[in-house]
Amino acid sequence: MSVFGRLRPLLDTALDRAVVPGYTRIGYQLRRSSWAGDPPPGALRGRTALVTGANRGLGKAIAAGLAGLGATVLLTVRDRNSGEQARDEIVAESGADVRVEVCDVSSLGAVRTFAADLRTRVPRLDVLIHNAGLLPATRDETDDGHEITLATHVLGPILLTELLTPILAESDDPRVILMSSGGMYTQSLPVEDPEYRTGRYRGAVAYARTKRMQVAFTPILARRWADRRIRVYSMHPGWADTPA
Repeated sequence: MSVFGRLRPLLDTALDRAVVPGYTRIGYQLRRSSWAGDPPPGALRGRTALVTGANRGLGKAIAAGLAGLGATVLLTVRDRNSGEQARDEIVAESGADVRVEVCDVSSLGAVRTFAADLRTRVPRLDVLIHNAGLLPATRDETDDGHEITLATHVLGPILLTELLTPILAESDDPRVILMSSGGMYTQSLPVEDPEYRTGRYRGAVAYARTKRMQVAFTPILARRWADRRIRVYSMHPGWADTPA
């Protein structure tokens, strides 16, 4: 391993902790120098990827990138109309096979129904990207009685992955990716009241804590699904200019 290779983890840590140089184009360019070259067109042909929250922002950009590499992409959204608009725009650019799926990942019942249906239609899933998210101003609960940020960022994604393990296991290289946030560095992870049933509720704090939960759960989930060769990752995108 080169000297740079050995120092790379230290550089990553320093850039993340420094925030401004790490989350902007500076951090991107510094890290990019150590990355392998971009995959060639068609590198993901024959692969199927599911992206939640894929109708706008980061999710749409992820879906477009996967489609550009030839993957079949399942845009998984709450609103079919916005999903179809995103699909049409991605297909116009890439010509890829892009399909719209509807599921509110904050609803555990909806997740169960969706996963059961998807398993009958999709024989193999290669990539599952949990990108759907929200940052509410006030505390709200799902129909299941869970605080909505926790349900959207943690409970729903874990349940969906668990229910899709049969078709993920059919892939020769299955991967699950949790889209976290640099905001998770701002919060510890108290476990006494994860759903804010008592005390003050602050949406930004709830958001950051659930993003930290995603990172904390990553090694646990990786061990849970290791016997099925499912690799689990978490990452954050730095600062990104996305629609409000």
